[in-house]
Amino acid sequence: MSLWLRTLIRNPFFQVIAGIIVTMILGGLILRWLEPGEISEGNTPFWWAIVTMTTVGYGDFSPKTPEGRLFAVFIMFIGISLVSLLTASISSIFVAQKNSRG
Repeated sequence: MSLWLRTLIRNPFFQVIAGIIVTMILGGLILRWLEPGEISEGNTPFWWAIVTMTTVGYGDFSPKTPEGRLFAVFIMFIGISLVSLLTASISSIFVAQKNSRG
């Protein structure tokens, strides 16, 4: 594995972004499997996953089955955690820059 790839993988900012992308993809795929009908068409499950992760949903699509709703709660908690980590990572970059300047 090359040095830049190892450095990238160890970067906390990259890890959080990767976690958000993986959660969006897996969340969309699992929701497509759990929820038949309108929400499982096209790119809608992936849209639902990213919106649910970041804003707890617009309400345009919502799971109807108990399994889908339980999964939505799981995605909400993961999203809240990952978005908080993303904010903390960005903040730490700015704090480190400010500290290095004096």
